[in-house]
Amino acid sequence: MLIASENLLWVGVYGSFCNLTVIAAERYVKVVHPTWSQNHLRRWMIYSAMAFIWISSFVHQMAVAFESSAVIDGACYGFSIWKDPATGVPCLALSCL
Repeated sequence: MLIASENLLWVGVYGSFCNLTVIAAERYVKVVHPTWSQNHLRRWMIYSAMAFIWISSFVHQMAVAFESSAVIDGACYGFSIWKDPATGVPCLALSCL
């Protein structure tokens, strides 16, 4: 189910998107506020932000994938099984039928 639902691909997509956002914000701070950046921004802060982003994207995507994917009769339905909020009963999304 992990491979057939293309979950690892989406972990990379979300992680890289958020990582590029943090890099852009860091460079913005370095250009617009250079004095504050030199005094307060440390390399460990940037590295810890990147690590947090990759770990959180992995955890978030895995939670969504395992909650919304299922293997039924040998066929993988990735990101298509959603629980009905009113009843809590899993239902197959119409896009996969």
